[in-house]
Amino acid sequence: MAVKSFNVDEEPELKQEYLEKIERICKGKFRKVNNFSEEFGLNEL
Repeated sequence: MAVKSFNVDEEPELKQEYLEKIERICKGKFRKVNNFSEEFGLNEL
């Protein structure tokens, strides 16, 4: 399955959608994790 890539600078509608998604991500709630692998049980694999 091929994935088509887009240049958001050349596609105004995509650029606006991209900027809105980035803004929602930046406003999201985050928590501090000191050790990712321990926090999510990846050491047990």
